[in-house]
Amino acid sequence: MATNRLRIIAGPNGSGKTTLYFFLKENIATGIWLNADELLEQVKKKGFIEYTLLGFVPTVQSFNNFCRKYSSKKFIEDFKLSVEVGIIFFGEFSVIYTGKLFSNELAAFLTDFFRYHLLHHQKSITTETVFSHKSKLAFVKEAKKKKYRTYLYFIATNSSDINIKRIYSRAYKGGHNVPNEKVKSRYSKSILLLQKSITVFDRVYIFDNSGKEIQLIASYQNKQLEKVYADTIPDWLNFLLK
Repeated sequence: MATNRLRIIAGPNGSGKTTLYFFLKENIATGIWLNADELLEQVKKKGFIEYTLLGFVPTVQSFNNFCRKYSSKKFIEDFKLSVEVGIIFFGEFSVIYTGKLFSNELAAFLTDFFRYHLLHHQKSITTETVFSHKSKLAFVKEAKKKKYRTYLYFIATNSSDINIKRIYSRAYKGGHNVPNEKVKSRYSKSILLLQKSITVFDRVYIFDNSGKEIQLIASYQNKQLEKVYADTIPDWLNFLLK
C-alpha cells in the first residue's frame, strides 16, 4: 500500500516558497498542490475556482463538516466571515463565490478546507503557508495519525527588509501584495515556529534565500539533525544551528 505524503513549504512572506515548490516539483512527486494566493487570484479574475485547477472535486458535505469544527468556527468568528462563508457554493465544475470581495482570510479558510478534504480522502498533498501560528502544527499531527509521511521545506532570508523588497517587486508585476506591517510581524513568528516544527515533522529541510539563489542549509530526520550542507550558517538560523 502506497504511503500518503504531506509536504508543507513554509516561511515568511516573500521568502520564495512558490519558487521552491517548482524546484521540488521537478524532482519529486508532489501530489495535489494547494496555494491560497493562486486561489485568491483566480476568484478575483473569474469569480470561481475551477476543479481542474484544484485537481479534485470537494463536496458540500465535507465543507459542512469542516465548518462545524471548533477551529473553523473560531476562524469565522475572529475574521467575521459568516456572511462570506454562507455564499460559497459547490457547482458542477467549480467552487462559486457570489460576494463582491473575496478576502485573503476567506482564501485561507477555503485552502484549509481543501487540505482537510484531501486529508480525509487519503490524498498526497503539497501546500504553502507562512506558518506563523502554532495552530498549523495541529493539521500535521492529524495527518500523522492517518499514517501520512510528513515533510517540511522551510525557507527564509536574513531580514524582513529583503522580503518586503521582493514582495514590492512581485506586486509591481501584478502579483500578490502583502502589507509591510504584516510581513514584519510574521517574519520572526514563522522562524521561531521552525524549532517546534522539527519535533513534529518526519523530515525537515531548511533553505536560505537571502542571495541570488536558494541554498539548502540543513536537514533533520525524526527530530535529529541529519546533515549541514552549507559552510556558513545564515544569521537567521544561528539560534538553531549555533
